[in-house]
Amino acid sequence: MPEPKDYFQNPREADLANRVWQLSEKLPGYWRLSSTHPWFANKPYFPWINTRIIYARDWITNMREGDDVGGVELVNRQFKSDFTAIEIANVEHFYVAALLGTIGGPVGGVVLNAIGDSIWEMAVGPTRIAWNCALRYSAKDGARILAHNIKDNWNQLTGPDWAGTRFGSFFPFTDFLDEVNPPAQRSPKP
Repeated sequence: MPEPKDYFQNPREADLANRVWQLSEKLPGYWRLSSTHPWFANKPYFPWINTRIIYARDWITNMREGDDVGGVELVNRQFKSDFTAIEIANVEHFYVAALLGTIGGPVGGVVLNAIGDSIWEMAVGPTRIAWNCALRYSAKDGARILAHNIKDNWNQLTGPDWAGTRFGSFFPFTDFLDEVNPPAQRSPKP
Protein backbone atom coordinates (compact mmCIF):
# COMPACT_ATOMS: atom_id res chain seq x y z
CA MET A 1 0.00 0.00 0.00
CA PRO A 2 1.41 3.44 -0.88
CA GLU A 3 2.56 5.78 1.86
CA PRO A 4 2.58 9.59 1.88
CA LYS A 5 6.33 9.67 1.22
CA ASP A 6 5.69 8.03 -2.15
CA TYR A 7 3.92 11.18 -3.34
CA PHE A 8 6.79 13.65 -2.85
CA GLN A 9 9.74 14.42 -5.11
CA ASN A 10 11.53 16.44 -2.42
CA PRO A 11 13.15 13.88 -0.08
CA ARG A 12 12.91 16.18 2.96
CA GLU A 13 9.18 16.71 2.41
CA ALA A 14 8.78 12.95 1.89
CA ASP A 15 10.58 12.40 5.20
CA LEU A 16 8.34 14.88 7.03
CA ALA A 17 5.17 13.45 5.46
CA ASN A 18 6.24 10.00 6.57
CA ARG A 19 7.05 11.16 10.12
CA VAL A 20 3.61 12.78 10.41
CA TRP A 21 2.03 9.60 9.02
CA GLN A 22 3.84 7.43 11.56
CA LEU A 23 2.90 9.81 14.38
CA SER A 24 -0.76 9.85 13.28
CA GLU A 25 -1.04 6.17 14.10
CA LYS A 26 -0.23 6.95 17.75
CA LEU A 27 -2.39 10.08 18.14
CA PRO A 28 -5.82 8.52 18.84
CA GLY A 29 -6.35 8.41 22.57
CA TYR A 30 -4.18 11.37 23.52
CA TRP A 31 -4.59 13.96 20.73
CA ARG A 32 -7.85 15.87 20.80
CA LEU A 33 -9.15 16.55 17.30
CA SER A 34 -10.27 20.11 16.60
CA SER A 35 -12.98 21.73 14.48
CA THR A 36 -15.10 19.27 12.47
CA HIS A 37 -12.54 16.46 12.57
CA PRO A 38 -14.23 14.44 15.35
CA TRP A 39 -17.41 14.34 13.27
CA PHE A 40 -15.54 13.18 10.16
CA ALA A 41 -13.65 10.59 12.19
CA ASN A 42 -16.94 8.96 13.22
CA LYS A 43 -16.69 5.78 11.15
CA PRO A 44 -20.38 4.81 11.27
CA TYR A 45 -21.23 7.92 9.24
CA PHE A 46 -18.25 7.69 6.89
CA PRO A 47 -17.04 4.06 6.83
CA TRP A 48 -14.59 4.62 3.95
CA ILE A 49 -12.73 7.47 5.68
CA ASN A 50 -9.25 6.75 6.94
CA THR A 51 -9.14 8.19 10.46
CA ARG A 52 -5.36 8.28 10.37
CA ILE A 53 -5.50 10.90 7.58
CA ILE A 54 -7.77 13.02 9.78
CA TYR A 55 -5.33 12.84 12.68
CA ALA A 56 -2.35 13.62 10.43
CA ARG A 57 -4.10 16.66 8.96
CA ASP A 58 -5.30 17.93 12.32
CA TRP A 59 -1.88 17.52 13.96
CA ILE A 60 0.21 19.22 11.28
CA THR A 61 -2.28 22.07 10.82
CA ASN A 62 -2.28 22.73 14.56
CA MET A 63 1.53 22.67 14.63
CA ARG A 64 1.77 24.97 11.61
CA GLU A 65 -0.68 27.46 13.05
CA GLY A 66 0.55 27.06 16.64
CA ASP A 67 3.60 29.25 16.40
CA ASP A 68 4.39 32.44 14.52
CA VAL A 69 6.90 30.83 12.16
CA GLY A 70 4.83 28.35 10.15
CA GLY A 71 5.26 25.43 12.52
CA VAL A 72 9.05 25.54 12.40
CA GLU A 73 9.40 25.60 16.18
CA LEU A 74 6.67 23.09 17.06
CA VAL A 75 7.23 20.56 14.27
CA ASN A 76 11.00 20.60 14.67
CA ARG A 77 10.72 20.25 18.44
CA GLN A 78 8.49 17.19 17.99
CA PHE A 79 10.76 15.50 15.46
CA LYS A 80 14.14 16.93 16.58
CA SER A 81 14.62 18.13 13.03
CA ASP A 82 15.24 21.25 10.95
CA PHE A 83 12.35 21.39 8.46
CA THR A 84 11.66 24.78 6.86
CA ALA A 85 8.34 26.61 6.91
CA ILE A 86 7.91 25.88 3.19
CA GLU A 87 8.50 22.14 3.66
CA ILE A 88 6.02 22.10 6.54
CA ALA A 89 3.49 24.06 4.45
CA ASN A 90 3.81 21.62 1.55
CA VAL A 91 3.24 18.63 3.82
CA GLU A 92 0.30 20.37 5.47
CA HIS A 93 -1.21 21.08 2.04
CA PHE A 94 -0.76 17.40 1.20
CA TYR A 95 -2.71 16.33 4.30
CA VAL A 96 -5.42 18.99 3.83
CA ALA A 97 -6.02 17.65 0.31
CA ALA A 98 -5.86 14.08 1.61
CA LEU A 99 -8.59 14.92 4.13
CA LEU A 100 -10.88 16.27 1.42
CA GLY A 101 -10.05 13.23 -0.68
CA THR A 102 -10.85 10.77 2.10
CA ILE A 103 -14.22 12.43 2.69
CA GLY A 104 -15.18 12.21 -0.97
CA GLY A 105 -13.71 8.85 -1.86
CA PRO A 106 -12.26 7.87 -5.24
CA VAL A 107 -14.61 9.93 -7.39
CA GLY A 108 -15.99 12.57 -5.06
CA GLY A 109 -12.60 13.24 -3.45
CA VAL A 110 -11.01 14.20 -6.74
CA VAL A 111 -13.96 16.44 -7.67
CA LEU A 112 -14.19 17.97 -4.18
CA ASN A 113 -10.48 18.79 -4.19
CA ALA A 114 -10.47 20.11 -7.75
CA ILE A 115 -13.16 22.60 -6.79
CA GLY A 116 -12.13 23.34 -3.19
CA ASP A 117 -8.38 23.59 -3.75
CA SER A 118 -8.77 25.66 -6.91
CA ILE A 119 -11.08 28.13 -5.20
CA TRP A 120 -8.83 28.37 -2.16
CA GLU A 121 -5.48 28.57 -3.94
CA MET A 122 -6.47 30.71 -6.91
CA ALA A 123 -9.24 32.94 -5.50
CA VAL A 124 -9.39 33.10 -1.70
CA GLY A 125 -5.62 33.12 -1.09
CA PRO A 126 -4.79 35.82 -3.66
CA THR A 127 -7.78 37.92 -2.54
CA ARG A 128 -6.51 37.88 1.05
CA ILE A 129 -3.00 38.79 -0.12
CA ALA A 130 -4.32 41.57 -2.39
CA TRP A 131 -6.32 43.03 0.48
CA ASN A 132 -3.34 42.97 2.84
CA CYS A 133 -1.07 44.43 0.15
CA ALA A 134 -3.51 47.28 -0.53
CA LEU A 135 -3.41 48.17 3.15
CA ARG A 136 0.36 47.91 3.62
CA TYR A 137 2.33 48.35 0.40
CA SER A 138 2.65 50.53 -2.69
CA ALA A 139 0.82 49.37 -5.80
CA LYS A 140 4.07 48.16 -7.38
CA ASP A 141 5.19 46.19 -4.32
CA GLY A 142 1.67 44.85 -3.80
CA ALA A 143 1.49 43.64 -7.42
CA ARG A 144 4.87 41.90 -7.06
CA ILE A 145 3.81 40.19 -3.81
CA LEU A 146 0.46 39.14 -5.31
CA ALA A 147 2.15 37.71 -8.43
CA HIS A 148 4.57 35.76 -6.22
CA ASN A 149 1.64 34.44 -4.14
CA ILE A 150 -0.28 33.31 -7.23
CA LYS A 151 2.82 31.48 -8.52
CA ASP A 152 3.34 29.81 -5.12
CA ASN A 153 -0.34 28.87 -4.91
CA TRP A 154 -0.23 27.35 -8.41
CA ASN A 155 2.76 25.27 -7.32
CA GLN A 156 0.84 24.16 -4.21
CA LEU A 157 -2.21 23.28 -6.29
CA THR A 158 -0.32 21.23 -8.86
CA GLY A 159 2.14 19.72 -6.35
CA PRO A 160 1.20 18.83 -2.76
CA ASP A 161 -2.54 19.48 -3.21
CA TRP A 162 -2.81 17.14 -6.20
CA ALA A 163 -0.61 14.50 -4.54
CA GLY A 164 -2.69 14.65 -1.35
CA THR A 165 -5.87 14.40 -3.40
CA ARG A 166 -4.70 11.16 -4.98
CA PHE A 167 -3.49 9.74 -1.67
CA GLY A 168 -6.62 10.67 0.29
CA SER A 169 -9.12 9.70 -2.40
CA PHE A 170 -7.79 6.23 -3.11
CA PHE A 171 -5.88 5.05 -0.02
CA PRO A 172 -8.81 4.85 2.39
CA PHE A 173 -11.10 3.33 -0.22
CA THR A 174 -8.78 0.37 -0.77
CA ASP A 175 -8.40 0.14 3.00
CA PHE A 176 -12.22 0.11 3.34
CA LEU A 177 -12.56 -2.57 0.68
CA ASP A 178 -10.00 -4.71 2.51
CA GLU A 179 -12.03 -4.36 5.73
CA VAL A 180 -15.29 -5.29 4.00
CA ASN A 181 -13.82 -8.01 1.82
CA PRO A 182 -10.41 -9.09 3.23
CA PRO A 183 -7.90 -10.23 0.62
CA ALA A 184 -7.31 -13.96 0.42
CA GLN A 185 -4.34 -15.26 2.33
CA ARG A 186 -1.40 -15.58 0.01
CA SER A 187 0.85 -18.57 0.21
CA PRO A 188 4.51 -17.75 0.58
CA LYS A 189 6.61 -18.04 -2.56
CA PRO A 190 8.96 -21.03 -2.56
